[in-house]
Amino acid sequence: YLSDCMEGNLLAAQQEIHKLKLLYGDTHLDVKHIAQAVADNARYSIFDLSDAILQRDTQRLTHVLQVLQAEDSAMPLIIWAISEVMRQGYEVAQGNMPNGITPMRKELLQRQRPQLQRLNWPQGFTMLASLEQHAKGVGIDAHRSPQRIWDEAITLALWCAGISISIMTSQHQQVMYS
Repeated sequence: YLSDCMEGNLLAAQQEIHKLKLLYGDTHLDVKHIAQAVADNARYSIFDLSDAILQRDTQRLTHVLQVLQAEDSAMPLIIWAISEVMRQGYEVAQGNMPNGITPMRKELLQRQRPQLQRLNWPQGFTMLASLEQHAKGVGIDAHRSPQRIWDEAITLALWCAGISISIMTSQHQQVMYS
């Protein structure tokens, strides 16, 4: 895990090992401890977002999206990552396993199958279509600010993770996404 985060940078890896030694001493560390210690120094990608969604790790999910936003990541890539999680999740919810996925992703999807079966998929795909339209500047409420588009992406990512979200629409109606 540490080598993946450091992307082959041995000096950075050595510094992280020293930091871990200072933080934890001689305590046995698992991947979770290491991930928490190096999370803020690591660069995030859309694949980290996908993993956080499927792991239902809301804190990491929102943190990854905030870092991607701060790095000015392209919204079409964010939408693609979320839509891939949705496509794979929908297939699993329907009793099929998507082709061409890693063993780790397959295990994650299998573990989340009961949760994925409970999602309201038409609602999720409607949210995805709306996000895509707003990111392109079209559709109802297309005048939304860039921050609102990122908020929609967070809302959709949380929905994919099975987290219920209640928001107010521009027409002042409360909408529950569950």
